[in-house]
Amino acid sequence: DMNRYLIYYLLSCLIILTYRSEVTSECPRHRRPWHELSDEDRMQFVTGFKQLRSNGILSSFAGTHHLEGLAFADIHKTSEFFFWHSYFVWETESQFRLLGDDYACFSMPYWDLTYDAQWLDENPQTPTNELPVFTSMLGGDGDPDNNHCVVDELGIWSEGNYGTEFNCGEDEQSPNCCLKRERNMNPDDDAIEGLANMTEITETFEHHRFKEFQFMISLYHGKVHKFFALNNASHMWSNNAAEDPLFVLLHSFLDYVRMMRSDCLGYDLISNDDLEDYIPFVFDGFDDIELEFKPKLDSELDFVYICEIDTAYCNQNTVTPRKIFDISTNTEWQVSYELGSFWNDNQMVQDMCGDNLNNTWFYDTTNQQTQTGIIRGNIKRDIKKSYGWSMLLAMMYVIIGIFVIVCFVYVLVKQYVDYKREKGDINNDKMDDITKRLIIDINKDEDDLRSLYGSV
Repeated sequence: DMNRYLIYYLLSCLIILTYRSEVTSECPRHRRPWHELSDEDRMQFVTGFKQLRSNGILSSFAGTHHLEGLAFADIHKTSEFFFWHSYFVWETESQFRLLGDDYACFSMPYWDLTYDAQWLDENPQTPTNELPVFTSMLGGDGDPDNNHCVVDELGIWSEGNYGTEFNCGEDEQSPNCCLKRERNMNPDDDAIEGLANMTEITETFEHHRFKEFQFMISLYHGKVHKFFALNNASHMWSNNAAEDPLFVLLHSFLDYVRMMRSDCLGYDLISNDDLEDYIPFVFDGFDDIELEFKPKLDSELDFVYICEIDTAYCNQNTVTPRKIFDISTNTEWQVSYELGSFWNDNQMVQDMCGDNLNNTWFYDTTNQQTQTGIIRGNIKRDIKKSYGWSMLLAMMYVIIGIFVIVCFVYVLVKQYVDYKREKGDINNDKMDDITKRLIIDINKDEDDLRSLYGSV
């Protein structure tokens, strides 16, 4: 009958509300700089990355990035660059989170390359294997006498302890080839200029057109790859890079840079639905450049083998530049970044972006926080705009939840009363008395009863 269907409907509503609550309460993805992590947190990444290698998931990511020709050019030479790699990092992070309870709240660290750049500026004669990034559980440079296989005193990434599928030597067999690196020490190569420092990265924010900003970051990104790969015999060279753990940490930082630039210029306040109005500053189709493929805001990003993973987001959903433009905690992506030394030691970026810092995108877990934002010098940001919609949505869920519960209780009581009436245990007059007792204090005088009953 109708009551039974109503009960089924209300139970379905409760299940949906419960599921939605679980989805929205997923641990946020707060990404922290690699050089500020504890050894325990670094080892969590190392162990997880190697588990993804052994369970076959990393193969899908490495194979997707290994595509050649136009497929590779589309994601590196067009405006897909930032957004394609942004999802690549996010999905890798998601696969970490599926490794078990220890990884349920895993957040992808980021390798702030400017930290190592500063080290090099201050210590230009530093031997390669003494660079901070090479002394932090990510393995060192390669052995020139052994296929440039990574030298690792801890044995984590050395030959026999971590295998790769691509870039195998003549005496190696996939998928058990060693991880290879060869730092570029050629003084005639522009790549020897090394890693971009804080000033160089920050100055890219002055390019208001997205295309010009991307070109500069892409240039510095390419130098990082060549810094660790003299030629295509090393993994960080071109399309083999995804098998090197440095790759995903580097692109996690490039996402930091993209988000910081958007925040700095106020683009964090733009709705995704209105991004067209801000082209070519938030996005650029490169219409003035000869390219065979010119992506738009709603062009579907292609992740090939990654989307064949049953648990991958793109297995069931389309990813576009518009959809992943804002990956903050205000969206389904739930990403935020630790400000780290790139901000804290960088007066230039503080002067440029301090008044616009969005504390739902960036914050330091070590800094004092207040309801109006993170306090750091004169940096304050009203969070009402950022959280307005989230608060409204939460209120709607509360109201709907209360309504469902009230209706559910009403139906249960009515079902019980109908059942008792059918058995002849109560008559209508007695039913009225029972109903009143459910909602009022029977000992009150008549006026109070009438008032209270009406209120209920």
